[in-house]
Amino acid sequence: MSERGETRLLLAARILLLTLPLWLISGRAAVDADLSLIVILFVVRSIMLRDWGWARSTWFRIGLGLWAWMLFITPFAYDPALSFSQAAPWIRFLVFAAALESWVLDEVWMRRLLWVATAILIYTSLDALLQYFHGSDIFGDPRWSPERLTAMFERPRVGIFITKLMFPVVFGAFAWHGWRRGRLWPSIGFAGLVLLLLSAIFLSGERMALLLALLGLTLGAVLQKGPLRILVATVMSLGIVGMVVLSILNPVMIKRHIDETYNTMVHLPDSPYGMIWNSGLHLAMAHPVLGAGMKNFLPPAVAGGSAIWLRGVVDGAAGLDGRAPVAAWTVGEFLFQLGGRHVVAGGGVGPRRRALVGTVGGAGRRRVERRDGALIAFGLLRCDSP
Repeated sequence: MSERGETRLLLAARILLLTLPLWLISGRAAVDADLSLIVILFVVRSIMLRDWGWARSTWFRIGLGLWAWMLFITPFAYDPALSFSQAAPWIRFLVFAAALESWVLDEVWMRRLLWVATAILIYTSLDALLQYFHGSDIFGDPRWSPERLTAMFERPRVGIFITKLMFPVVFGAFAWHGWRRGRLWPSIGFAGLVLLLLSAIFLSGERMALLLALLGLTLGAVLQKGPLRILVATVMSLGIVGMVVLSILNPVMIKRHIDETYNTMVHLPDSPYGMIWNSGLHLAMAHPVLGAGMKNFLPPAVAGGSAIWLRGVVDGAAGLDGRAPVAAWTVGEFLFQLGGRHVVAGGGVGPRRRALVGTVGGAGRRRVERRDGALIAFGLLRCDSP
């Protein structure tokens, strides 16, 4: 391949990467198509140049072992066809991560990607706030209910969308680069952005999204040092104070975030959350070695059957016949994945699920170093809810 041809392939891959955060709003199909095109370009480039050095990295070999395990357990799954359909294409995430690490990203394009993600977050948060205060979003879509927001999404998942996408922007574009350069405006931007995002998540009415955001910020503060730790802790404290004020001003928020949470905790075993968790534990214990297969917690529940490892969810006596709220599925997902593949807990929907936390560590260097590959692999953007 000529140098000009490789340059064109690289430019095409980089443009596709910059559009990736935009497709997150529309759903997983567009994201998968974009991601797959980058993978194809990278493989074509590797074939033409006979450059397979990226496949010899340690993290990639570990990923291949994980992929091999997914394929190995497929014949023993509850639904082997479904398990295979989930396991076989999973390798594209590994190749995508390798493409970002060894080919697509450098300092300039890492920053451009983070700025695009920042713009998406700001737009989504402002749209949610508009829907809360005005009653409809920029497209005229009304609230889902008095206590839940949708913004531009069809379902009330704007809060979890922001939570999953916020950390690479918060700790990458602002905290990491801005603070190291000693400028004031990145710190101000960091504070304003975090407060905006927390406000949108809180007002969305999504309790799990809010909890995850606060836990993530707490962990971020603990892992930081010196003035940045103080900045993160201060901004988070201000956000909590703001949420308390909003709750006092709006009784609906008190009911949603305090009263309903308290009632759920008091009656946890009988709540959808408790039944999902118990069923996930039962699934893991019933299949302690190989699990029940990739994503095989869904078929019996959706069908409303009485599979023994999901009886806590789908039995009529349990009061939950497979139409569990999306939030309950989200809470129980870790345990279902634990039962689905045992040692591969939490990875059932691919590395994109994780919020790109930590990938910005290499953005200050000319190229993304090898040690960043594993971070990228488990932080690829995936913000569509289950």
